[in-house]
Amino acid sequence: MPNGRPPDQARDRRAQPSSADRDTAEEGERPDEEGNEHDGGGSDAERVEDAFGSTVRAVLATAQRFVSQAFDSARAQHALANGAPAPLLLEDATPSEEDCAICLCALASGVSRTPCGHLFHRRCVESWLVSTCAPGGRAHCPLCRADMHAALPVDASASSGSTIELIAVPPVGALCHWDRPYHFESLGSFAERAHTLYLMACNDDRRTSSSAVMWTLHLRVGATVFVNFRSEERHLLASGAERWLRVGGWARDESIVSPVSTGFPNGPYAGPTFSRRCAPGTVELMGSNCWEGTFFVFVELDAAAGESRGGTAAAPSPGTSAPPRRGSEGPASQ
Repeated sequence: MPNGRPPDQARDRRAQPSSADRDTAEEGERPDEEGNEHDGGGSDAERVEDAFGSTVRAVLATAQRFVSQAFDSARAQHALANGAPAPLLLEDATPSEEDCAICLCALASGVSRTPCGHLFHRRCVESWLVSTCAPGGRAHCPLCRADMHAALPVDASASSGSTIELIAVPPVGALCHWDRPYHFESLGSFAERAHTLYLMACNDDRRTSSSAVMWTLHLRVGATVFVNFRSEERHLLASGAERWLRVGGWARDESIVSPVSTGFPNGPYAGPTFSRRCAPGTVELMGSNCWEGTFFVFVELDAAAGESRGGTAAAPSPGTSAPPRRGSEGPASQ
């Protein structure tokens, strides 16, 4: 046992490389950026080629990232400019000693004020809006979440307390609900209908009884309201919706081409549409009573209200100009 050490320990110690040897070995065996190990050798031409290839790959990746960001920004700008349900209320303001809450830089120039009184750089708040505002949705202040659009002549509430909002008619591919990944494959007759809004709601309201109020519209102007069912058999007949539609004076509108939507388990869906001419006031929409999903609601504002939103007057929809039939009772009364 030399030097008083056990033979095994002596052999292990001799087998271990010195720290200098380890550094040299690690330098020669360090993997390159692609994860491939090399021996540290190779010609100068190979090293130049590796460096050049890495640079080219980095440049291409950066260019692709910027192109993708520019495309997304342009698409969002288009959605915000053309899909907003009401004008965006954002006015120019004088420079301030405050800092912009988005970029944290001084508000020395290009300052805008939101309806709630908060100040931002215009470029900052516009970038914020196009990155956070859903197509057709309403923009909200980055600080206090106050609405930044002019008030609409109609709003809505859900008896369940779930999120519900009137938005511009969504484009093909947009979501049907706040809480489900179902989307529209077609908007049918509503694709280019002037002065029309879509009621964006939560699909979790679908089990609400057909004898109970599910959603309520609050109209400050006259409008024609359309209720589109996803299918005849399951969503209309089996749900018991026919009764409250009949009592409330709703009429089947054969002139409407149904939207088409995805969904589980029997999608794609398309079904009948009922309409009703409504005066200013409250319109109660009863429960879907269908586990497969809620119906869809579109609201066509009267011509005067549509013109106030910056459009031209639209002719009344066929079959909807006559006053609704009144029942002696029913929750859908105004």
